[in-house]
Amino acid sequence: MIPTQVLPTVPPTGTASGPGLVDVQFALEVDQEKQLVFPATEFTYGVTRVYLRFTYRGLEDVREVRTVWYLNENLVSAGMLAWDGGESGDYIIWIEDPNGLGRGEWRWELSVDGDSLGGGAFTIDGSPGYVNVGWGVSFDPPLGWIIETESEDFVSLSSRDRRYAVALRVAAAAADLAEASAADVALFQRDHPEAQVITAEETTMNGEEALLQQLRYTDQRTGEGVLFVVCAFQSGSAYSLWVLGPAEDTAALKTTLATTLHSIRFSTDQ
Repeated sequence: MIPTQVLPTVPPTGTASGPGLVDVQFALEVDQEKQLVFPATEFTYGVTRVYLRFTYRGLEDVREVRTVWYLNENLVSAGMLAWDGGESGDYIIWIEDPNGLGRGEWRWELSVDGDSLGGGAFTIDGSPGYVNVGWGVSFDPPLGWIIETESEDFVSLSSRDRRYAVALRVAAAAADLAEASAADVALFQRDHPEAQVITAEETTMNGEEALLQQLRYTDQRTGEGVLFVVCAFQSGSAYSLWVLGPAEDTAALKTTLATTLHSIRFSTDQ
């Protein structure tokens, strides 16, 4: 999920000097004149791309232009623009995810040569893609994916070609995260006994301490695969998010992991 640049449009008029943002707008479409169509700051869950146009000044002789995107204050994407916008003007980029942009507040920031110039924000609202009242949890799986398995403690969804999958598991809290995460690995190894953990690192899951593991395995249809599994405790239970698919698509799987992880809501914070 990387913002992609579009050709800059006409320079603004005015006499203000010094680097700065003059205006920031968001929209779902751009017309042939590179103008945003119906700018807004609220969109409905299900959109896959949002355009951003920012008007700037004082960006002559810059060395580094950096953009950063956050979803609900979680870092989602950061990157450099190959700056070709000149000293002042309008510039259009976008943020996209073919699986659907996550619900909540998306916040964008711009920095030039290490100095922040500010940014803007928009929200994506609407009903979550999956709700389990018994667990007291909801989340947004990728758009159009179908439920494969649903039990008392586990739900899995897959892409229509069944090459990719996400799953959420809930279980009684173990003694610690290491024990809970080991249970996730053991469960996966029932179907993939050759699967091996290749990385394990501490992270966060919606503000809670969590453990992220990456496993490699072999799938009869798709060949070498990758599983990312994040485990954390919440309300006396252990919750695990699984994202898996072909190893050659590891970067896309990481994006799906981040977007889905940040969409999880518990009954206490919905």
